[in-house]
Amino acid sequence: VAEDSETCIWRPATGQQIFSYVDTERDNETFVACAAFDDNGRRLVTGDHAGVVRVWNFSNGACIKNMSKPKDPSHREEVTGVICYEFEDKRFIAGSSWDRKVTVWFDDSDDSGEVTPYMQMQGLSDDMLTIAFCYPKSLATAGTDGSINIFDIESGYKKHTLQSTKLPGSTPRGRGTVASDELKNTLYVEKILFLENKNKVIISAGADGHIRFWEGPWMEVLPAGMNSTAQGKLALLVPAGHWPGLGLVDLAVDEENNILISADEAGFVKGWD
Repeated sequence: VAEDSETCIWRPATGQQIFSYVDTERDNETFVACAAFDDNGRRLVTGDHAGVVRVWNFSNGACIKNMSKPKDPSHREEVTGVICYEFEDKRFIAGSSWDRKVTVWFDDSDDSGEVTPYMQMQGLSDDMLTIAFCYPKSLATAGTDGSINIFDIESGYKKHTLQSTKLPGSTPRGRGTVASDELKNTLYVEKILFLENKNKVIISAGADGHIRFWEGPWMEVLPAGMNSTAQGKLALLVPAGHWPGLGLVDLAVDEENNILISADEAGFVKGWD
């Protein structure tokens, strides 16, 4: 997705662009900020700078429905991450945003037009940047203060909090192309993922150029010496070794969780076994 709200679909094996479309109703406040496919790969879900989540028919680019959330004049509305998940045979869409909340909508097949939220959860004390889901009912968010919060999607209760710490001498973004004070914050967590096939370990990446692996009571098999009331812990810290001075902005894994892909803010991509 691009800031002009054009969405392009590419065939990974060949690099061929197979489809593109533009949100014709956009204005200067509705640039697309994030996107995700649903579990079936038939619909695309996007979030924009104005705080609206839209569901699109992947095959023809038609907008199926708009999902709005309550306005909070004290915070920016931008949606920073979207995910689709199922719980008790019902489908949901959740979004993280700059207003420090997680908004959840029912994803009913019969819905069209405007859809209002099913639930909102207070997420972080600072802005949210990413969101992830793990079966059966764990949802995690992370943001600019380096914290990761894990929620129970049924109750909305925050179950666990993990906290990244600033590494000594770690100022990668200060040497990058953007020198603003905001981008020098090396606690930024830009992406989190659950490794569902690796005992539900959480991995995170962000502005300090490191990949973190987290263990905790949300895992199917608890780590040695950890009980179900613990908050969790940092199990492994890996310097990603991307271009010096650049933070990480994205992570992805294959379905078997055997291959990890990391990407930095200069456009470099690495593959990990």
